[in-house]
Amino acid sequence: MYTSSVHETESLPLSVEKIPELAPSEVTMAAAPNTRESDAAAEKLVRGSFLSGDYANADRLVREQLADMNLSDGYREWLKGQLPIIRLGWAWALIRAKNCDEALPLLESTPDHTAQALALKGLGYCLYAKKDFANASSYLENYLDKNKSDPEAYILLSEVKESLGETTEAWELAQRATALQNLTEEETRELAKREASLNAKAEESAGQGELSSGFIRLRYQLVQHQGLVTGSLQVLQKTIETLNLQLGLPYPAEPIEVIFHQSENFGRIAHSPSWTAGLYDGRVRIPIPQAQSFDEDFARILRHEITHAVLSEHAQHRNLPAWFQEGMAQVAECPELCWTYRFAATTFPFLSPQAFDAGFLKLNRGEAQVAYKQSFYMMQVLYFQVAGIQGIKQIIEQIPVIQDLSSDGLMDQIGQTFAAVHQRAAESWGAQRSF
Repeated sequence: MYTSSVHETESLPLSVEKIPELAPSEVTMAAAPNTRESDAAAEKLVRGSFLSGDYANADRLVREQLADMNLSDGYREWLKGQLPIIRLGWAWALIRAKNCDEALPLLESTPDHTAQALALKGLGYCLYAKKDFANASSYLENYLDKNKSDPEAYILLSEVKESLGETTEAWELAQRATALQNLTEEETRELAKREASLNAKAEESAGQGELSSGFIRLRYQLVQHQGLVTGSLQVLQKTIETLNLQLGLPYPAEPIEVIFHQSENFGRIAHSPSWTAGLYDGRVRIPIPQAQSFDEDFARILRHEITHAVLSEHAQHRNLPAWFQEGMAQVAECPELCWTYRFAATTFPFLSPQAFDAGFLKLNRGEAQVAYKQSFYMMQVLYFQVAGIQGIKQIIEQIPVIQDLSSDGLMDQIGQTFAAVHQRAAESWGAQRSF
C-alpha cells in the first residue's frame, strides 16, 4: 500500500523581519534626571521583555502599567505609542511559528496598521495562508508600494495572484523580483524555479477549466482531463467525509484547490522528484499522463493527496512528522481506510527514529519506497498495538492546540514516547508481523 507523493507545507520562506525598536522616552533621553524612579523601573521591565523577544509579557506589562496611577502621565503616553511596535513584534514571532490564527488579531488591532509596512506584509502572508486571496493581494500591493525592494514580498504576491487565476500578473511579479539588485543566492534560485513554474502554468492556462463541488475546487485541462472530472470530484469529496466521520478531521474551512497538470509540465511546475505521483504545497497538484483512465490506482492517488491537504489545514500549515503525514495519507488510500498490512519478504532494516521525522523529498525512488512502506507500518502498529482508533483520533483532535508537533509531541497525547512506539514497530517489522 504505497502511493509515491510528496508533501510540502506552504513553501514560502519568510526572513526574520527586523522589528522597529521602542522609541526613546523621558527615561532614556536627556531629561532622565527629572524622571520618576517608578517610571524608570517600569520602563526597564518593558524594554527587557521586548529585547528578549518575550512580546507577550511586554504587552501584558504595558496594559498593567497603563492602569497604574503611580506612573506619570507622560510615561503612560509613551507606553501607548509603543504598544503597536510590541504587538507587531509579537505578531511576527507568531508568524515565524506559523501561527497566523493568533498573529492576525494582533496585526489588525494595531492602530492604523495600514501605515506599518511590516503589518501589511504579515497580514498578506497570513491571509494567503487562510486562502483569503483577494484581501491578501490588497495588503501585499500596499506593502510593495511602501517597500519596492523586498523580493520575498514579490514572490508571495506572485503566489497570491496565481491563486486568483491571474497567471500573467504572477509572472510579471516574478520578473520584477528578478530585476532587483539585492537578491541572495537562495532568492535567485527560488525565483528561477518560480519563473520556470509560471511559464509552464501559463502554457496550461489557455486550455484550463474549473469546477467546484463541495469542499473541492478542481482545475483541469478541458480536452485531456474531461473524462476524469466527475469521478475525481466524487472521490475527493467522499475522502474528506470519511476522514471526518472515522478520524474526526474537521471539514476544510475553505475549498481545497486541486490541479490536474499535464505530466510533461509537472517537473517544471513542482520541482519534485521524478518518482512523485502527486504534490501538496498548499494546493494539491497531480500530474496526469496522456490517456489516463479513472481507475482504482488513480483514486488512491486522489485520496492520498487530499488527506495531506486536510491534515495540513488542520495543523494550520505547521509541519507534522513525515511518518505521520505519509502514514496517514496511505491509511486513507482505501475507500473506508486501510487498516491491514500483509508483510512481504524484505531485506530492508527498520529505519532509525530520526529518518522517520525527516522529510522524504530528497530520497531516491528505492529509499522513498522503504520510507513510505515503513511509515504505513508505523500507523498499523499505532492502530493495532498502541492506541487503537480512539488514540489516533485523540492525537488528531489535539493537533491544532499543541505547540510541539514533533513525533514525541504527538505521542505525548496518548501517554507514549516516540522511542517506545518506534521500538515496538521495529520489533514487529523484524518478526515480519502482518496485521
